[in-house]
Amino acid sequence: MSIRLATLLLTLCAGSVSAQVVYVDASATGAADGSSWANAFPELRDALPSVTSGDVRVAEGVYTPSPSDRTASFQLADGVVLLGGFPAGGGARDPDLYPTILSGDLAGNDGPDFAGTSENSYHVVDLVAEIRAPITSSTVLDGLTIRGGNAEGREGGGLRCRAGGSAPCEPTLRGVRFVANSAEQGGGAYLAGSRTTMPRLEGVTFEGNRAVGSGEFGNGSGGGLAVAGAAARLVGVEFLNNQAVNGGGLFVEATGGFGEFVRVEGGRFVGNRATGGTFEGIGGGALLGDRNGSVTVFDGV
Repeated sequence: MSIRLATLLLTLCAGSVSAQVVYVDASATGAADGSSWANAFPELRDALPSVTSGDVRVAEGVYTPSPSDRTASFQLADGVVLLGGFPAGGGARDPDLYPTILSGDLAGNDGPDFAGTSENSYHVVDLVAEIRAPITSSTVLDGLTIRGGNAEGREGGGLRCRAGGSAPCEPTLRGVRFVANSAEQGGGAYLAGSRTTMPRLEGVTFEGNRAVGSGEFGNGSGGGLAVAGAAARLVGVEFLNNQAVNGGGLFVEATGGFGEFVRVEGGRFVGNRATGGTFEGIGGGALLGDRNGSVTVFDGV
């Protein structure tokens, strides 16, 4: 009996260690080890590399992936829950009142209509699944604003999520705002993976993002969000004033000849714009699926 009790206690202790909480606060002046709000990491980029699971709680402020390297991105290990919206010094969480901004504007010089973005991060957040390291639904981004990514000639200015072989990339996004990001495909976010991949987006907003390009072979598509070779579930997601050649708000692309499926439940498409191009499906201000891509909308406006 005593051996079993000891084993149980060891198991419980091991579980509590793995479920760590790390604190990040741009205004913190303590030990910078993330152990408390007083000793929070001042920079999110210094906190994430050592976190393998558990919560990362981030106070209001602006955080960049690097001081000057535009190839750097925020990357999360599977099982990490990134929570924004805490006041400086800690307290009750309110993402609307205490915005936590992950920014690709490394020089702090972004202007209207994407001026001053030539040095911006290619991908503000980059989630890449590998054969032995999938990104599952236990990886969560919650209560964050992601802005200023500039993926010139690439996909996913705000967020790029890519499956690796059979390893899925299917994080959970809640209450995340993608604002003023740019890319060749998926200006705000780009989700790519196997047909079994099913990222879930809840209460997410894509606003003022763009996809630039000729529109041929999918480039210039998905101003707000592009989904390629994957399925996705969008619940209460808003697409506001995004622009692209094709699929101003949302673009769904099939890869490998397979039909991909995106389910939209609720949400809004307002003020999105598509200029039209040379791709097979031309235009689609609100949303567009290519010849094998499927979008089903339930109660959306």
